[in-house]
Amino acid sequence: MNKKSRIRALLMMTSSPIQFNRNIVMFTIKSLRVLDFSKNKLENICIEDLLNWISSLERLASLNLRGVSALKELPFSIGKLRNLELLVLSGCNNLQKLPLSITALQKLILLDIGHCPIQYLPQGIGRLSNLQELSGFKLVGADNNDGCRLAVLQNLLQLRVLGVNISEESEIAEEELTILTHLKQLKVLSINSEGCDTEEIFQNLERLSLLHIWKSCTSGITEEELPHNG
Repeated sequence: MNKKSRIRALLMMTSSPIQFNRNIVMFTIKSLRVLDFSKNKLENICIEDLLNWISSLERLASLNLRGVSALKELPFSIGKLRNLELLVLSGCNNLQKLPLSITALQKLILLDIGHCPIQYLPQGIGRLSNLQELSGFKLVGADNNDGCRLAVLQNLLQLRVLGVNISEESEIAEEELTILTHLKQLKVLSINSEGCDTEEIFQNLERLSLLHIWKSCTSGITEEELPHNG
């Protein structure tokens, strides 16, 4: 690989024996646009060295770490990847949190954190105005001052696909019920309510979904054609 300094894409298959240390030639490559470690457990390497190298890939546009069980958190330096468009972290079953710096990834189009034990998305996620797909959005309660409420989604006007996770602590305020009607591009809404038995949240979810469906069905209807009887 020392003769491949201009390599653009690197895909590590799960069958590949992976031995990492900070002196390997791969860590000298800085030209990558696509990096895929999906389904590699990476349990016997220094994950910190790997993440520090990834954070130095300033031209990186696509990063796939799906199913990397050794990944517990992303470093703050991940915010340096200002050209990143695709970030896939789904199935990282030990990933506990995302750094606040992720909100600096202004070119991000896809963020997939589905099936991860992440408790919340950091404040400021609404600044990712180019997001078209967001999977694994954790709906927090009113007493969670660190996580994002549903209201933050009204700034993500390019969203086409949205996957929401709810729990016993999740809350939807009355004023948040119309949030999805602002997302004119939204085509797919997925709600995961596994492990939640709170009747109030289900009632609000039903109202939320119905408003989204009504918005989709009437998107081609003028204001004069809408019913005015409530």
